[in-house]
Amino acid sequence: MSERSKETAAGLARIEGYLISQAALREAKAQGEAFARALTWLGSGERNEISERFTDGFRMRFGVGASR
Repeated sequence: MSERSKETAAGLARIEGYLISQAALREAKAQGEAFARALTWLGSGERNEISERFTDGFRMRFGVGASR
């Protein structure tokens, strides 16, 4: 495999990793929002905070994405 092919493969692997991590982050955010919606006795601000903390916990655990 030529050097250029290796660089191309490495670049594609980085892009793939980024896309996979972003999909996982979107899924974590959706799960956090669904969890918070189930806590009907909370106000909207409290539900938003819980949803954000859920997503932040995912980010911290898996090192994905930038925090808010």
